[in-house]
Amino acid sequence: MTEPWTAGAPPNQARLIDATALAACVVLGLMIAVGYHGPPRVLLAVLFATVIPGWAALPRLSVGHAAAWAALSVGLSLALVTTGAVTMVWLHIWNPTALFVVLAGASCARIGARLMQPTRAGSS
Repeated sequence: MTEPWTAGAPPNQARLIDATALAACVVLGLMIAVGYHGPPRVLLAVLFATVIPGWAALPRLSVGHAAAWAALSVGLSLALVTTGAVTMVWLHIWNPTALFVVLAGASCARIGARLMQPTRAGSS
């Protein structure tokens, strides 16, 4: 397993981002479950929609630079969210909460699986 970028990133940086993304998914899910409405929920929803599904879906590739990897994550996230939303509208079953549940479940499962993998020898 390689780190997502090779430009001098610390060995556990990707794992830290995975853990942060997983925590953001869980916190946003709890906010939705308890019916909390406020600026933190909006910020987490924007973070989720623009970054987390793409981060979860992309394998850990060496693309040479962190900015390129971030751009791939954002692009894929927006594509996944848009595809889900358009599909729901076409099927006349628009439900943004259900879309979040599906994307968050898949993202949490993928990120959780990556976090459960053992680290390479020499990584701390």
